[in-house]
Amino acid sequence: VCAQRDRLQTRLGALEAECAALSTARLHSSDELSQLRDDNVKLYEKIRYLESFNAELPARRRQRDLEAAAVEGKYAPLYEARVSPFARWTKEERGRGEGRMGGVERVVMGVSRIALRNRLTRLFVFIYMSSMHLLFLFLLNRYSLCVHAKRE
Repeated sequence: VCAQRDRLQTRLGALEAECAALSTARLHSSDELSQLRDDNVKLYEKIRYLESFNAELPARRRQRDLEAAAVEGKYAPLYEARVSPFARWTKEERGRGEGRMGGVERVVMGVSRIALRNRLTRLFVFIYMSSMHLLFLFLLNRYSLCVHAKRE
């Protein structure tokens, strides 16, 4: 029993060391990933800068393969978010405003964002609200006519 306990303790120590090494490797990889992402955004910024001076370059870029365009499309929003101070300020203000909201207000805000996100949902909400208003006005008119008929 003691030998089994010693083997398990040794194995536990080895597994803990392996877990610590993997954790360190994961942290190192995530740091490296963020550094590479920043480097790619800087490279995209340099590409945009060079394209602004050379009018012939965009014509050549159109001829390149779709894979390069997809990679650049991946980093374009990151570049725009980094460059635009207005976008950063808007994001911070939105976060502050949502932080001050109550639970019901957050739910209403989320539903309105979903409902107004694209053209089709906006059209559906408009048609639904218009039909509800028309139905209400029709029923109110019918009710007033019935009440007026009963009085006579």
